[in-house]
Amino acid sequence: MDILRKKHIRNKRKDEEASDEELRNNEDRRYQAVHTPVPVRPGRPPENASSDVEHSIRRLLLASLTSSRIWRHKSLDSALLDSSRMPTIPPDLFVNSDHVSQWQVATEQASMAVVTVRLCQAAPFDTTGAIATEATGFVVDRERGIILTNRHVACAGPFVGEAVFQNREEISVHTIYRDPVHDFGFLKYSPGDVKYYDVQEIKLSPGSIQVGTDIRIIGNDSGEELSIMSGQVSRVDRNALDFGPMTYNDFNTFYLQAAASSSRGSSGSPVIDIHGRAIGLQASGRNQSGIDFFLPLDRVKRALELIQNGKSVSRGDIQVQFLYKPFDYARNIGLSQETEARFRAQNCKEIGVLVAETVVPEGPGDLAGMIAGDILVTIGDKIVTDFGEMDDIFDNSIGQEVRLLVERDGEGIELVACVEDIHEITPHQYLEIGGAVLHDLSYQLARYYCVPVQGVYVERPWGMLPLEDAGEGVIIESVDDEPTPSLADFIEVVCKIPDRARFSVVYYSLNDINEMHVHIVENERHWTDMNLYTRNDSTGNWDRKTIDLPESRCELEPQTTQFSTSDNSVTHEIMPSLVQVHFYIPWMINGFPVNRRTGTGLV
Repeated sequence: MDILRKKHIRNKRKDEEASDEELRNNEDRRYQAVHTPVPVRPGRPPENASSDVEHSIRRLLLASLTSSRIWRHKSLDSALLDSSRMPTIPPDLFVNSDHVSQWQVATEQASMAVVTVRLCQAAPFDTTGAIATEATGFVVDRERGIILTNRHVACAGPFVGEAVFQNREEISVHTIYRDPVHDFGFLKYSPGDVKYYDVQEIKLSPGSIQVGTDIRIIGNDSGEELSIMSGQVSRVDRNALDFGPMTYNDFNTFYLQAAASSSRGSSGSPVIDIHGRAIGLQASGRNQSGIDFFLPLDRVKRALELIQNGKSVSRGDIQVQFLYKPFDYARNIGLSQETEARFRAQNCKEIGVLVAETVVPEGPGDLAGMIAGDILVTIGDKIVTDFGEMDDIFDNSIGQEVRLLVERDGEGIELVACVEDIHEITPHQYLEIGGAVLHDLSYQLARYYCVPVQGVYVERPWGMLPLEDAGEGVIIESVDDEPTPSLADFIEVVCKIPDRARFSVVYYSLNDINEMHVHIVENERHWTDMNLYTRNDSTGNWDRKTIDLPESRCELEPQTTQFSTSDNSVTHEIMPSLVQVHFYIPWMINGFPVNRRTGTGLV
């Protein structure tokens, strides 16, 4: 009996193992029939990297199906084969092949419009030194040869550059527009210069962006010829970043935010959606957190349309920087419940308001009576909580007065401000004199340091104007006891001073406007000409004008002195032959690190 019992048990185990193997084979075939793998292209680009995730998920699901056979050993009835009791596989875990192919078409088409921009700013201007670097741009009008990029790529100062297409064909470009505030500009090339490349263009679609939108950034990232980075928009209402003093900062605009981990060289890259439309312009990012920030394209599209129609781009402002603040913050600084209810009734999805952060002294906003902390309610009769709406009103009201309703400590205050043209307070000239570079103080710096938009800014203290002791951001207050509120006033005063004559310069630093410095300098016009450079957007050049100076010259008169004596006969004989030499270099040459030196000489 024991032998028969053991044989029966062995036969039963074999039947169970055979049935289990048959069930496993049937399940594997069902799995393959229902979930056919998506073909994977060899050498896939970064945007198709989700195929690895797909295969990992499949392996995990297959393991879960295999582990579920534990309860199948208890009973092999037909109920176990019921699909309703099988583990379900969510369909969204797998990559949609149509979705992948649509992204592939969009990126391939958009990359035909992307160019590498090699640029050089030939002279320091408005906080940017003379530099040579690379960035990115993309064609937005191939018939007219217009390329969109960042303002800090198009350069506020003299620009020399070229665009390189994907087939390595190079063409010369020049700047035709750089916005005085926002971080965008346009370069132009001659379409006839492109011989071997089928140039494409990317359409601008500023209204199609929203939180959760999948994006691709195509550009010259980290010096690579072409990089494609993916991300997803997480914010559409972020304030512009603050990069600190003595540099360019955007303001009075929203920025888009996404995690894309781009790096140096991607500035000016198009941010496209799945349809291949540009919905943002890559502007900056944070390397540590991998977060990128993109400029919305509403004002960019308006400027492009004006340029295409041969019109100038009007830009209005009241010299006030606003920040977008949430309602809970606004309530703490005096937003009343009635005004908040008015905002929410206008837009039920609204979560914040525009608050005055910086009011530039002696500007239109300051003269109207606005102060920092005022909450903007309406412009005219329109409730305004969006930077785009505010820009649209100001851009179309240059030279006109606008009525502003602000709330201060819970009370509504009506103000009247005159909208001015920002281009008129943005420097478009610079002066080279004795190795130094000067221009009018820009709205950019005046806004950051909250000082009036006036004064002569020393972009490069060098040569005859060694004013570095005050620190960075030197403003000349007066020359030879005559005030110099503008570059034109400075030129007029200096032209009266003879060559080799000494005169006083009173100046201060933007870091401490209350501490005045005085320096006695010598007019050294015999070494260099005094050249005035004026920007010409039609040609992309900065036209030079050499200022005619009078022939007057201060003649040096011989001077007498007394030498100290010494009991040592040798020292007494040498001392009259020792001299102290002061010299300066009017140009930067041969990498010499300083422009002034003092030493000793022997006659």
